[in-house]
Amino acid sequence: MRERQEIARNYKTIAVDSVTSIMSPAIALAMEGNRRGLNKNKAAAFSVKAQVFRLIQDPIASMGTDVIYIWHEETGRDNKGEVALHQSVPETERTRIQRSLNAVLVIGRDPATRQRCIRIEWSRSGHGRGQVFMDMTGGLVGIPEQIDAALAGAPCAEASA
Repeated sequence: MRERQEIARNYKTIAVDSVTSIMSPAIALAMEGNRRGLNKNKAAAFSVKAQVFRLIQDPIASMGTDVIYIWHEETGRDNKGEVALHQSVPETERTRIQRSLNAVLVIGRDPATRQRCIRIEWSRSGHGRGQVFMDMTGGLVGIPEQIDAALAGAPCAEASA
């Protein structure tokens, strides 16, 4: 207990970059076991993946620090062969992790200006959803504070919907 208090006092934010590299081996292991016919229940093979994620999420959340989980969007093909955008963390795991998230932010580029931007995809409070914050300085200066304000319900002049 004392160690957790020490961590919470000394570390304000913990970044897990990248959840993709943590989850991919567990997913690959389950898929390979299913391919080889080692698993009678093919869905149960993925329970290791859920356990791995829980082992990351629960201890960090209990420390009371801010946590940033980073995962990626990847271009691939859907089951019809069409080009599709996929997230590297499966939907079931994203649903599980949402129990300890306050917001989901998407970092991208404005199609017209190619400027980096951050969009609030989802927030627990409902505040700020859909707001986009443009990185006018190139260094994300002031963006975290604007996002905090939007998530708290304050109107943000710099953000656009």
